[in-house]
Amino acid sequence: MRHRVGPHRSRSRHYAGKAIDISHINGKHVGSGAPHKALTAACRKLGATEVLGPGNAGHGGHVHCAWPR
Repeated sequence: MRHRVGPHRSRSRHYAGKAIDISHINGKHVGSGAPHKALTAACRKLGATEVLGPGNAGHGGHVHCAWPR
């Protein structure tokens, strides 16, 4: 998996170390059909309260997982 680096809102959980964006799974881009359902399920199982990906506005090319502050 590759972590996606980019700008986020000023109060983003990314800046608190509580969120991650993943754009590639096993070398394949999430927006190009990489199987991301297992990743989103794993994030939820690990306690992520915000899980977004393809199908959610602004998240077509990556999976976003965030945990409570």
